[in-house]
Amino acid sequence: AEVSGAKDLTPRRGYICLESEGSEVHFKNVRLKELPKSKSLDAKLVATQDEGFVSLYNGMDFNGWRAPVGAEAAHWTVRDWTLVCESPATPLWSEKEFGDCEVIADVRAVEGHPSFVLHARGPKAFEIALEPKPKEEWSRIRVHIVGEKIDIDIDGELSKGEMPKVRARGPIGLSGEGGGRLEFANVYVRELR
Repeated sequence: AEVSGAKDLTPRRGYICLESEGSEVHFKNVRLKELPKSKSLDAKLVATQDEGFVSLYNGMDFNGWRAPVGAEAAHWTVRDWTLVCESPATPLWSEKEFGDCEVIADVRAVEGHPSFVLHARGPKAFEIALEPKPKEEWSRIRVHIVGEKIDIDIDGELSKGEMPKVRARGPIGLSGEGGGRLEFANVYVRELR
């Protein structure tokens, strides 16, 4: 078996993942033994507890999304664990609708100078635009929506917004503006009650 050459991982302590690199794999007799802590780690190096988020992207196809059709199909592709957008592109919408929720998404520009837009509660509702970091660097956006209010965390930079008379529920959308290629990964949502 080949193991990825990972080092300097963050988080250093957290979850364990068994995966394949595109082909069928069978795991048998997997056993774990937790070792004693060797030293205390900085909190940012330890994975957070499960907060009830569910993945909107399965890493393989457009399952759970309204797959693009016609000319727009050329703007959206699935590559490994990322959703790839050739911008400008119309939004890729989730099949499910959400009301009050929290959304997490990682995005990066890999070509050109595109902007990323996260849409919440459907068209003409909440639209959060962001200029990604320099080429190839991931940005994490975390959006908390309750009623007409929205809290936005982009790589630790916080801002607030409000949109009066916004619809109560709608799909979540991803899109790109400007020219270039964007990659989306780790798209999660948690409904708030």
